[in-house]
Amino acid sequence: MKILTIRLRNINSLKGDWEIDLTDRRYDESGIFAITGPTGSGKTSILDAVTLALYGRTPRIASIGKTNEVMTRGAGSCFAEVVFRVSGVRYKADWEQRRARKKADGTLQNAQKNLYRDDGAGSWLLIADKSAVSDKVEELTGMDFDRFTRSVLLAQGGFTAFLKAKPDDRAITLEKLTGTEIYSEISKAVQRRSAAEQQSLRMLEGQRDAAHILSDEARHDLEKRLEESRPEADRIGKTVAALTRAQDWLNRLSQARLEEKKAADQADAAILTQTQAADKRERLSAAKRAAKLEPDHQLLQNAKKDARQLASDKTGLETKTP
Repeated sequence: MKILTIRLRNINSLKGDWEIDLTDRRYDESGIFAITGPTGSGKTSILDAVTLALYGRTPRIASIGKTNEVMTRGAGSCFAEVVFRVSGVRYKADWEQRRARKKADGTLQNAQKNLYRDDGAGSWLLIADKSAVSDKVEELTGMDFDRFTRSVLLAQGGFTAFLKAKPDDRAITLEKLTGTEIYSEISKAVQRRSAAEQQSLRMLEGQRDAAHILSDEARHDLEKRLEESRPEADRIGKTVAALTRAQDWLNRLSQARLEEKKAADQADAAILTQTQAADKRERLSAAKRAAKLEPDHQLLQNAKKDARQLASDKTGLETKTP
């Protein structure tokens, strides 16, 4: 990350508009410069403007919301902007807070934060706003606020504590300032790991010293016995291979029998279905034949009914005749 320009307005003692162009030849060629001036001249205000634009806060003030202690007294607004470059791409972050109607006695409004990317054609493309700005800056630079103020912008109070510390305490203070206390933990872990490895090495060396070295005669004897055992080992290997093949054959046979039984069950089910279908077809055929005889059957029933009626009428007449 390289800061290119800083713009600010009404930040602490720096009233009005200010701009620092770090791409100017005088800054760029020297490679190093100092911000100097008496107390209250605005040196820290420049650094505050940088962190305000990037993270919306300063090392001295954790958050700025309902109150604003960085706005110049008597001002109705304040502003900070930083243009920086990461991996060859330019970005612009700005932060602004106003009072109502930009009056010094107006109600303080919510701060506005924006982050832009240079589109390469002379325009700025908005890529984040509000609370997302600091997260995007961290993503681009790899530094959150704490890491930025430890490695890029060292807080004034922290540096004073470092200068005044005793020689034996400076290492601890420097670790806290730069966030490198993790390296002490790594060093301790390395020492613990080294001690454990040394212990393992001593154990291995002890085992090595306790190992019995065979004489040439004993070694030849073992080699002879090994050579003599090779035929038996080959025989056992062939037997194992044959048993493996037999086991595989048995597995395939068992699978085939299961499939055969399944096929037989399916055949039985098909025969049963066929038998049931034949029985249904027979009943259907009988029903069709009966349906064809239905008219004749109805005529027969009517004839029987008429015969019964005639017989009844005849009986009645015979009864009435003297």
